[in-house]
Amino acid sequence: MRGLAMRLLGPLVALVAMASASVGQELRCEPVPDRSAAGRAGEVAGANGLALPVGPGYTLALLPAAAGWDLRVFDPGGIDLSQITPPLHGPNARQLYGWHFRNADNTGPNDGSVNAPQHLRLFLFEPNLTGTAGIKPSGEITPEDAEKAGGRGWLRLLDIGLADLDPGQQARMTYLKFEVCLTWPSNLDMVPIEEVVTTDLIERFGACGLPTDLALEPYLNTASLEGDFDGDGSLDIAAPVARQSDGKRAVAVCRAGTWLDIVGLDGEMGELVPAYFDHIDWWNLHPADTPVGTGATGEPVPTLHGDGIVIGKEDSSSVLFFWTPNGYASYWQGD
Repeated sequence: MRGLAMRLLGPLVALVAMASASVGQELRCEPVPDRSAAGRAGEVAGANGLALPVGPGYTLALLPAAAGWDLRVFDPGGIDLSQITPPLHGPNARQLYGWHFRNADNTGPNDGSVNAPQHLRLFLFEPNLTGTAGIKPSGEITPEDAEKAGGRGWLRLLDIGLADLDPGQQARMTYLKFEVCLTWPSNLDMVPIEEVVTTDLIERFGACGLPTDLALEPYLNTASLEGDFDGDGSLDIAAPVARQSDGKRAVAVCRAGTWLDIVGLDGEMGELVPAYFDHIDWWNLHPADTPVGTGATGEPVPTLHGDGIVIGKEDSSSVLFFWTPNGYASYWQGD
């Protein structure tokens, strides 16, 4: 099994040309002939997530999980391109969990008794999954699959914070500072607009009654998000839009394929003024069962009726907005 894992990760090992997996080793993030590269750095804490735009429409996301965060690489349509990262079962490099760094009985640091990746995480992402409706690979990932993966990356944990360190508990990661690098074939750098705003997306919002003065505009890191935003058990979809008369930005939410909400045009969300939407450059889903972190203004932490949406400006503020029976409300995450 260990030999197979090393064969699967061969392309990544070659990518970073690493001599060891030590935390202090030098890792380079530079383009090479026929491959582009982009490096980013960031930190995340508490129950917050993070989304970083990278490359030709990719989004490097850290999604809150019970024991830490899950790393994902999304395409413009919200498909997880990193699902090809082996192994499909057991601890995975994309799982940034606190218990990975503790021993089996949670009495001290991991002494090898817990088989889990440590500070250097190597992952794959497959651009060819775009347009497949997010169909996950069937069966086990083979070395041949790994060799063919167009996207490769590494994430290094520079600093972490852990909680629940009593014996017998499962440790949680509560803080993470990191640097990350993604590399992909340079011929993918230009993504035609029709591959981002698909015919299917246009038809879904047309059937939901999107006004003719609003157009789908992919100004965020993904062209749409799907979730149960009003908590009624039906699948809803949200997409960024712009008013054609003045370019004013907003978010359209089609609930259950029937009810259309336009959020952000008229200042209906309390302190979240419409102008904020004109400056955001990323968004991600905040699942209803994920705790809401302490906000920046001291407001009471809201109770979500369904999934929420976090919108934000890179290296600046972020805002959670969510459906309520009385209209949409906002909650400032931080500045």
